[in-house]
Amino acid sequence: MSEKSAEKAEEAAQSAIIKQEDEFGRIMGEFDQCIFPEYPAKARTPEEDIPNDFGAAIALFLRQQNQETRLTDEVHNHLGEIERWFGEEFHGADEVETVRLLREELDAITEKEAALMRDWNAHIHALRATFDQILKRLGDVASARDELNRHFAKVQVSDLKAVKMEVLEQSDLVSWIRRLAAYEPGGLFEHDPQRESALINFRKKLEVSSQVRYADLFTLGFTVVGADDRAHTYHDFQQIESHGTTVTIKVLFNLLLLKSQLKRDDCRVPFFLDEIQILDPANRHAILDTARKLGFIAITAAPEAVSEVDALYFLQPRKGSIVLRQKHRVGVKRQAIPV
Repeated sequence: MSEKSAEKAEEAAQSAIIKQEDEFGRIMGEFDQCIFPEYPAKARTPEEDIPNDFGAAIALFLRQQNQETRLTDEVHNHLGEIERWFGEEFHGADEVETVRLLREELDAITEKEAALMRDWNAHIHALRATFDQILKRLGDVASARDELNRHFAKVQVSDLKAVKMEVLEQSDLVSWIRRLAAYEPGGLFEHDPQRESALINFRKKLEVSSQVRYADLFTLGFTVVGADDRAHTYHDFQQIESHGTTVTIKVLFNLLLLKSQLKRDDCRVPFFLDEIQILDPANRHAILDTARKLGFIAITAAPEAVSEVDALYFLQPRKGSIVLRQKHRVGVKRQAIPV
């Protein structure tokens, strides 16, 4: 070997030594970054086989160490979030204990959800039964309205062409009840905007007042059609067309309503009507004739004689008292009122 060749070989050997030393230094630098793991958890078989090459083994260790650091940060964040939501409920002595408590809760969640679903369905079925009953009672009110209107159609009140009672539902409240009566419980965490809206709105109503009365569900009104064919709706009995018309409709309404509540047809119930003379003959006839047909005994009072009654008694006090006898009775022969 020539001198020149020997020098080249020496230079190559020196370069290889320097390269190996640099590689060794790099690997040892990475080795110094390795931290001996201390975990309270049990050791597990690694997912990757440890290579025989020292440098590759160090690189694998560092990758796993970085992954462990990232996962540790995520676990700490999640545990902090859990503590923020649940307080000390799942807080253990260490992370392992905390995770164990959470795992037990998660393992039991299916059974707990099933129990909650059973309770939820039981509550919903009870509510549905209640709301069904409410809607049935509202149906009874509508039927009573139809029955009263049939009777009103046969009676002439003043010069009105028609008198009809109206049942005006409170649209929001009744619509929520109708939705809840048709409620079909699905999964505990299923999302149904309409159903949730009805539940939320009804809950807000109960928060304001824990009791819902039937009077809150509807109001009564009367629609009358006058001689000019114009219809007017009144929401109370304060003033319907005129004072005489108001009195007549009030009396007829109460007679028909009371009759519907009587369980026996052979009952004859007396009622008193003062100042009957303020009503015109047609309205007096409507009240007294309807009372006779329904089996009520009308006792009226007036400062002057009226012709629509069955009999008249002219009251005259004697020694501070009034005694009515058959001899004081004056029968009245009624004539039909032209329609």
